[in-house]
Amino acid sequence: MYTDFPTEPVSITYDFNKPLYIAIDNSHGGIDPNAVIVMQPDGLLWNVIDYIEYNSTPEDSAFFLSGQPRMQLDDRMSKFLLRYK
Repeated sequence: MYTDFPTEPVSITYDFNKPLYIAIDNSHGGIDPNAVIVMQPDGLLWNVIDYIEYNSTPEDSAFFLSGQPRMQLDDRMSKFLLRYK
């Protein structure tokens, strides 16, 4: 989805003292997936801490992101929600 992002993982240091930011690219019910990116500022750069892509309606996406999903979750989606509870 975000072809400009590096495809190889790199080691980053998560800083518990810095805020986390979440960016959401909602497909608005289109055929492209929704994307959620969890980021943390690091000087002039942003460290991508985590991300997930999934297909759903806007309503189901809102329930998913609220931690109260109404849709069937696969293992990847369940683990993503558990990490941010």
